[in-house]
Amino acid sequence: MAKNSTVLNWMKRITALRISLGIALLFGAAHFIIETEIFEHGPLSKQGLVHLLDLKALDIKFKNRELEDLPEPKIIVAAIDEKGVERYGLWPWSRSVIADFIRVTTEGGAKVVAFDAVFSDEDKNSSFREIKSFVDDYEKSGLLEQEDNTNAKAYYELLQKKVSALSPDEHLAQAIAKSDATTLGYFNFEVANEIVGISDDEIARDFSSVSPSVVSKVYELVEEDVGGAVLERFEPVDLDIQEMQIRPIVAVQAPLPKFAKGADSFGYFNVPPDLDGPMRRVRLLNRHEDEFHLALSLVAASKYVGGGIYPLNGTIKPDITLDGIALTSDRIVPTDLHGRMLINYYDAPEDYFPTYSVADFIDGTVGPETYKDKIVVFGMTAKGLYDLRPTPFSATTPGVYIHASAMQNMLDGFYLERYYGLALVEILFYIILGLFFGIVLPRIPAWGGLLATLGFAGVLYWIDTTYVFSQGIWMLN
Repeated sequence: MAKNSTVLNWMKRITALRISLGIALLFGAAHFIIETEIFEHGPLSKQGLVHLLDLKALDIKFKNRELEDLPEPKIIVAAIDEKGVERYGLWPWSRSVIADFIRVTTEGGAKVVAFDAVFSDEDKNSSFREIKSFVDDYEKSGLLEQEDNTNAKAYYELLQKKVSALSPDEHLAQAIAKSDATTLGYFNFEVANEIVGISDDEIARDFSSVSPSVVSKVYELVEEDVGGAVLERFEPVDLDIQEMQIRPIVAVQAPLPKFAKGADSFGYFNVPPDLDGPMRRVRLLNRHEDEFHLALSLVAASKYVGGGIYPLNGTIKPDITLDGIALTSDRIVPTDLHGRMLINYYDAPEDYFPTYSVADFIDGTVGPETYKDKIVVFGMTAKGLYDLRPTPFSATTPGVYIHASAMQNMLDGFYLERYYGLALVEILFYIILGLFFGIVLPRIPAWGGLLATLGFAGVLYWIDTTYVFSQGIWMLN
C-alpha cells in the first residue's frame, strides 16, 4: 500500500512537472512566433491579442519606472496654446506670425526649428485678403486697358508693391530662406482614397518639393585602413529598396512651393499609433517607389548632430531587412525591419519637456538663453485644436511631444530595444520557471504555492523594472 502511494505521488509530481513545462513551452513558443513575425495576422501575429497584452504590460512599466538623473532636455516645445490663440486668433495664424517666430528663434541661436505643421495653403488672413481683393477688382475694372491712363497704371504698380510688402506668405517665404535652422513638416498619405481631388501634377509637385530630404540608398558601415588609422565610412549596397518591408505612401501634402524652395530639410509628422491606440513607436521611414521619406524627428536629430541619414542593410537577414538608421558612424538609431523605433519615454512628456507659448518666443518673454543650441519644435498643445494622441501616460498627449520624445532618444542614444535573440533567452527563462514550479508546487500546500507564485512574480517584476527596463531593454514577462 505504501509502495502504491509512493508511486501515485511520484506520478502526480511528474504530471505537474509536465503540465508546468508544457505551459512554459507554449508561452515561450507563442512569443517566439510573434517576435519572428511568422504570421501577418491572427492571435500569434504582431496584431494579435498576445502581443497587445505585452504592449499593455509595457505601458505599466513606463508608468511605474523611476529613472535617476534624467538627461537635460535638448528639445524645447513652442506651443500653439490658449495664450497664442487669444493673441493671434484661431489656428491657422497669419503667416507673418510664423515668420516672426522663425526670425526670433533663428537669431536667438536655436540649432534646429522643426515644424509639426504643414503650410500647404495660401494665407487666409482677412485684412490682407481685403487688400488683395481690392487689387484684383482694380485689375478687372478696365482702367489698365486704357492706353492714355498712365495714372491708373502707376497707381496699380504702387498697389502691387504694397501687396507684395504686406503679403504674409512673402514674409514667411523670406524668413524660411534666411534660416538654415528651419525644418518644414509635411503629411504622408498611405492610401489612395485619402487623396481624392488632387491631380497627378499636384502629387508630383509635392513629391518634388520635399525631395531634398529623401534617401535612395541602403548602406553598410565598413572599416578601412588609411595610413595605419582605421576609418569608418558608409558604403552603398546594391539593393532594391522596393523589396524592403517599409510601408509605402502614395502622396504627400507638402509646403507651398514658395516656402519649400527656401528650405533645405523636410520631415513628415503623421505617425500611426499601435492597433490598441497608444503611441509607443515612431515610423522613421516611409517609402515611395525607390526612395525613403524621412520622419520629422529623424531629420531634426540628424541636423542637430551634423550627420547624415544612412539606412543600414540587415545583418541577420541580409538583403531584405533594415538594421537601424545611422546618423554618424557612432550614432545608430535602432529600428525594427519596418523602420519603426520604440520610443523610450523618460517621463510623462508634458512634464519632461520645457514648453512655452509661441507668443512668448515672439515677444521676448522667452529669452535666447532658454533655447540656444537646442531644437525648438513648433506644434499644437491647445486642447481645442485636436492634435491629441494617447501615450502610456495619458489619453490626451499633444502630438508634438511624441516627436520631441523620439528626438531626445536619438540625441541621448538612450533607446528602448528588443534585442535580436532576446526571445530565445526568454524561452530559456520560461523553461527554468516551468521546472521550478513543476518541482516545488506539488510539494507544498496550496496556500504556500499561492504565496510562492506571488512572491516570485513580485521579485521578477522588481528585477525587470529596476535592472533591465531601466537600461532600455524590453523583456516580455
